[in-house]
Amino acid sequence: MGWTARRIARAVREGTLLHVRRGHYADPDTPVEVVRAGRVGGRLTCVSELRMRGVWVAETAPTSLHVHVAPNAARLRHEHGVRVHWSTLVDAERATNDRVSLLDALLAAAACLSDWELVAAMDSAVNRGDLSLAELRGGLAEAPHRIRQLVALVRPEADSGLESLVRLLAVDLGFRVALQVRYPGIGIADLVIEDWIVVETDGGTHDVPVVAARDRRRDARHAAAGRTALRFRYHQVVHELPAVAEAIIGAVAAHRRVRNSGERARRARIRLERLRLS
Repeated sequence: MGWTARRIARAVREGTLLHVRRGHYADPDTPVEVVRAGRVGGRLTCVSELRMRGVWVAETAPTSLHVHVAPNAARLRHEHGVRVHWSTLVDAERATNDRVSLLDALLAAAACLSDWELVAAMDSAVNRGDLSLAELRGGLAEAPHRIRQLVALVRPEADSGLESLVRLLAVDLGFRVALQVRYPGIGIADLVIEDWIVVETDGGTHDVPVVAARDRRRDARHAAAGRTALRFRYHQVVHELPAVAEAIIGAVAAHRRVRNSGERARRARIRLERLRLS
């Protein structure tokens, strides 16, 4: 680009250019995670890249810096709190010098996230429009069998990571689940289990009085129509999933309009024990 060594050195001294590592420089506004990945000798990847892009990742996911390097990479700089991913990129065309593509970030995340967390991240990426479901399926068509199975569970209409986790839980418990169900005069419900159990997953705005009052009115209207409304907060879904499962099973067991409710609940409890949620 026509920069001489002297000009580069002067820019670094003046703070208009950031020295990352030998032969590598960055704009001072470059995110610190990207700079750290460059100093290690690779690109940002996995959950670090997903968070950078705004893809939903639970707070329980690893917080270490995740860096991609080629299988033959050498002379890496070792830093505390760094997880190195050695792999060949499947979407090298969309990678940059400092960040992998979204597809490669999701593929790398398979090593660091649980199955449900990975599906939730994929749901989020597709729902946001960052890539289409066809691009996801095509890009990971040669991925390991476990990942291809999880891609088959991705639902573009999933509106949040919390919703995705509860949906996957309910499905693994053996229940029928519908997403984004619209009820006239009430609005759209996140999930409906066995036709009669309405589940809403609440993020960070539901303590606002106006929002809380609206939610209570919605729940009352569902109750008037004979439906049971369950509402779970972020902390419950992310940190207390066994209690969420018990609440869903209990609601199914108690609802008179759910066909064979007692037997469905009994089987769900057996499945819950096998899931061994912590």
